Amino acid sequence: MVFSKDALLHVPDKDALFAEIFRVLKPGGVFAASNWMIGHDGEPSLEMKAYVAAEGLSFAMASPARYAEAMRRASAIWSSAWRETSAVSASRWLCASCSCACN
Repeated sequence: MVFSKDALLHVPDKDALFAEIFRVLKPGGVFAASNWMIGHDGEPSLEMKAYVAAEGLSFAMASPARYAEAMRRASAIWSSAWRETSAVSASRWLCASCSCACN
């Protein structure tokens, strides 16, 4: 099993990240993660950029579609038994409730 909680967003190269995850994952193994994502693959809002700078964070957020694409690419290289890749975003309801303008 490979498990990650809110850490994937700190790695800018998502393709390399998932290539390494799938490289070490045993056949039939499970990859489980939760992560902060952005609703698009463009630049974050000015408010989000200001927050990241003020907190000294190293965010490299990507959209659920970008994560799914990187997982599919990596699984095609490393896993002949890969069944399905899915990435689901909860950012819309989270951001709606906290009004953080990160979408």
